Amino acid sequence: NWTIGWSSEILLASWVGNNDNSSMSYVASGITGASPIWRRIILGSLNMGYSAPDWQIPNSVEQVELDAISGYPSHNDFPSKFDYAIKGTLPSSPDPIHRLVEVCKGENDKLATEAKIAAGDYDKREFIFVLEEDPFSEDGKNRWQTAVDAWIAAQDDSRYRIPSEYCGDVGDVSVRLKKPDDKQNFKNQDVEVEIRAGSYDGIDKLELYVDDKLLETILNKSEYKGKINLAPGKYELYAKAYAKNGKSKTSNKVRIGVGGIDWDYVEPTPTLAPSNTPPPMPSPTIKLSPTLSPIPSEEDE
Repeated sequence: NWTIGWSSEILLASWVGNNDNSSMSYVASGITGASPIWRRIILGSLNMGYSAPDWQIPNSVEQVELDAISGYPSHNDFPSKFDYAIKGTLPSSPDPIHRLVEVCKGENDKLATEAKIAAGDYDKREFIFVLEEDPFSEDGKNRWQTAVDAWIAAQDDSRYRIPSEYCGDVGDVSVRLKKPDDKQNFKNQDVEVEIRAGSYDGIDKLELYVDDKLLETILNKSEYKGKINLAPGKYELYAKAYAKNGKSKTSNKVRIGVGGIDWDYVEPTPTLAPSNTPPPMPSPTIKLSPTLSPIPSEEDE
């Protein structure tokens, strides 16, 4: 058995064993063998002037905050711990072990499809992934993972049980116009656009429409971020996504105002302006007086 310990000024290791390399008696242990020897020597060393000063952190070492489970940089407000590491040696994110996974709303034991994720129709749930490769396998069987899975089966913590079943049709396609917001007004003519689409089979292309006219086509991407320039006025925008499986989907529609024009601006109805020309005077109407005709008498006959 052996004991080892040190300070920044002294390092001491003690070993107890048979000099012929034979096994020691079961009554011998580090408590009765190496440890008492180590303790006597280290105390004597301290009496001789050796000390245990505070450790000075080298310039190449930094204090870091780590995920308490995985040891990756802390994230997602998960429990964390502080430790020291050589600068530049921390593993990069994302954390492959301690993760938030997109699951179905109301069915958090099922995975959300790519279409549901793109549509924002999902919840997130914490899981712990314990995955190992078998470097010694010669027949393709991963015996290391088999042992890990057997250990997980005996655990009560549900975070180890990663869902494998999806809710909904994995072949569905979804698309959402995330930016701009509906009823948003822009003082200038540049409009930031963000489209997100999803399908298990992948996205073949995205299309951006302005007032029902195709403005831009994006190939082989499920997300698009960019700017478009529009003349002052009001517009209606939407997107279309085409999945590699042949399915397509039209996004939500948004109404915007550009260049200082409000999204709900209405052109004023033209009205006739009053004229400075005086109205025409009415022509006088001649009223005829009746003419009296004499009635002939009998004498005239």
